[in-house]
Amino acid sequence: CYTLLFLSTMVLSALGMYLFVREFTRQSVAAFIAGLVFMCAPYRMYQVGHLQVISTQWALFGFFFLRRYFETQRVRALVAGVGAIVLQVMSCGYYLFYFVPFLGAYVLYEVHTRRRWRDAVLWRQLITVSIAGLVALTPFLIPYLKVRAQAGFGVRPLEEVIGFSADTWAYATVFESMNLYGLALQTFVRGEAKLFPGITILLLTLCGIGVIAWRARRSA
Repeated sequence: CYTLLFLSTMVLSALGMYLFVREFTRQSVAAFIAGLVFMCAPYRMYQVGHLQVISTQWALFGFFFLRRYFETQRVRALVAGVGAIVLQVMSCGYYLFYFVPFLGAYVLYEVHTRRRWRDAVLWRQLITVSIAGLVALTPFLIPYLKVRAQAGFGVRPLEEVIGFSADTWAYATVFESMNLYGLALQTFVRGEAKLFPGITILLLTLCGIGVIAWRARRSA
């Protein structure tokens, strides 16, 4: 069961990224590359021992279905998006704090680009389905709050929080077990601080920036 769950996080994360990027860009090749890169990013390899942390697939499905909602205005797409978000939070409690704020920012981005700030129906649907998602999560969150209040379990001292926090240099530090350059990029050696995105991702980013700059200059 663990092996199936572990492999499913890889496949479903790639699929979720593929669907979201294809929906956003209408480019299947770009979406395929994005899914492959996201699945194999060095940061994910570093966290393979934490099944809950690499279970990022539901976040991508959440983005995908929300994009579909704004494109089609179908409530069932919104319900599917919030359902995926609920699954993501239930898979890993960290993402309640790390993912939901970015999701809110994305929703505001869609509202702004589509100029739907005064769309009362849109806001009513968003608020109603979001409350339903929170209600679905509440039975799972209450026990954590009770244990925290009664036993102080899970309350980390500030020194421990600082010790496990990443520094800016963490983005230049790679998981040492990476065969190609693992031992070469040990810039900031500390627990939970190996955030190097990968050479492939950096090269693709530079290529994308170069193409955008070339097209802008050509059009000008």
